Amino acid sequence: MSKQTKAPRKKEKKASQFSEVMGRLRRNKLAMVSLAVIILIILAAIFANYVAPYDYAKQDMHNRFLYPSLQHLCGTDNFGRDIFSRIIYGARYSLVVSVIAVAIAVVGGAILGATSGYFGGLYDTIVQRIIDILMAIPSFLLAVVISASLGTGIMSSALAIAVGMMSVFERIMRSSVLQIRDQEFIEAAKVTGASTARIIFHEIIPNALSPIIVNATLCISSAIIAISGLSFIGLGIPAPTPEWGTLLSAGRDYIRDFWPMVTFPGVAIVITIIAFNLLGDGLRDAMDPRLKQ
Repeated sequence: MSKQTKAPRKKEKKASQFSEVMGRLRRNKLAMVSLAVIILIILAAIFANYVAPYDYAKQDMHNRFLYPSLQHLCGTDNFGRDIFSRIIYGARYSLVVSVIAVAIAVVGGAILGATSGYFGGLYDTIVQRIIDILMAIPSFLLAVVISASLGTGIMSSALAIAVGMMSVFERIMRSSVLQIRDQEFIEAAKVTGASTARIIFHEIIPNALSPIIVNATLCISSAIIAISGLSFIGLGIPAPTPEWGTLLSAGRDYIRDFWPMVTFPGVAIVITIIAFNLLGDGLRDAMDPRLKQ
């Protein structure tokens, strides 16, 4: 009977913690507005075929450099392509690369941080020195070097950005592991004969996920800036793919003569970054019990 009642209680506890976090998050108006904006951007990117009024690649040389109007909400570019449609399609590439990069950084950093914090010793020393080297190099410069070596493309860009971010999640996870590795529930798991892998992946990592989730949300905005920067200098998503950085790069030659080509992609980047940052701040406040409202 005790085994049968133990699991539901654990599930109820997790459910109650989740509801408490969501309740505190709902009271943060800025975070909820940001979440709504992010959801709209994601939905627009997923259903770009239905949302975009024009084909992003369709050229119309008779309607070049049109200013915003009811027919073209953001105007047209130097090839007569609808800028609004290209921004919507560009959200797909910017968000996909950013999410993949953060996911790789989270998984790699969490595993390195959890194992180095748990085992310690020489392994921990070696890992920390490698992380120190990575942190000494500016993340965007490191992404430029890796992207130049691997070439352009979605996965190459995501990997280049992820390597620079991995050190952040490694340090966060290692710090959390050092705080909980000597607690009673870890000792209890060892006494019951649990394997090292089970202790790390089932006991340590789940109890250190809160700061990882918060920083992952904040790092998506950094990843968007990074992929836009790489595409802007020709090392990210190559033209004519309408990634936001590529749109900015295409419009820089016309920045003085035709402002819509650089203004609207820039506004899309700024709005998305602000939304993710505000959501990350809201999640941080909601997940920290000391900041209950």
